[in-house]
Amino acid sequence: MHCGRITRAARIIHALAHVSRPPVRARARIGRGSLIARSALYARVAAGGRAEAAIAVKAAAAAFPAWAQTTPAERAMLFFKAAEIVKRRRAEIARILAQETGSTISFATFQQDLVAATIEQAVGWMYLPKGEVLETNVAGTHSIGVRRPLGVIASFTPWNGASVLSWRAVLSPIAAGNTVVVKPSELSPISAGLILAQIVEEVDTAEQAVEAANRTLYGLTSSIVAGDTYRAFELAPKIQAGIVNVNSATVNDEIHAPMGGVRDSGWGRTGPDSLKEFQDVIWINSHSGQRQYPF
Repeated sequence: MHCGRITRAARIIHALAHVSRPPVRARARIGRGSLIARSALYARVAAGGRAEAAIAVKAAAAAFPAWAQTTPAERAMLFFKAAEIVKRRRAEIARILAQETGSTISFATFQQDLVAATIEQAVGWMYLPKGEVLETNVAGTHSIGVRRPLGVIASFTPWNGASVLSWRAVLSPIAAGNTVVVKPSELSPISAGLILAQIVEEVDTAEQAVEAANRTLYGLTSSIVAGDTYRAFELAPKIQAGIVNVNSATVNDEIHAPMGGVRDSGWGRTGPDSLKEFQDVIWINSHSGQRQYPF
């Protein structure tokens, strides 16, 4: 592993691994064809507590505004670069995964191929529609609903399928413009934690300054007054408020519109869009033929 090249994200994980707390014994579950002997101890990793978790969340929160403002093209470029790194380090990461978790080398290698394919496929997610045009009863009004990233997302990943499942836990929120704090299983902190941080470091993302408009605890409604309406619509999704009015007053309610705020102005939306907050999605999958497990 390239342990010498550790980014801000990697430093957090590095710090969590070296705090003065009782070590966690990571014993792997051994599969047939595993590269390690039964009951072998792969690594000792210190258990982080609330203080270390707070450090990670604070770092993710600081990086969020800049990342949320990146364009789909910028995110796509970084995702493609991450996929290339996974492909280049395929054999190395697969061996680490097999040694750490007791996985077979074939399943560990399969995961790296699936990770690379998943990252490449996630590029297209960034170009999905981010909102919808809303009906309005007011003549001359253009009303739209825009989806925006939430902020810092916490992901907890398991030891089985440690590599691919940890990537799946971060790709969707990152593609949507969020930042993520990953808590990998104590049985796979290297494969599901440090490896991800190393790849993020190689991608080398940059941070930007926080906009003055977002330096407030509140975020119910706001207004942009601009001569260039198209430029105003580009800026509107970057404002941390539930409602952004362009060249109009801050009080401009319609019953069917998704009214609501963020931060200390509250969470949630009214109107038909609120139905989504009281539903979840189930994936129902069926195949006409028989499929073999990959391991």
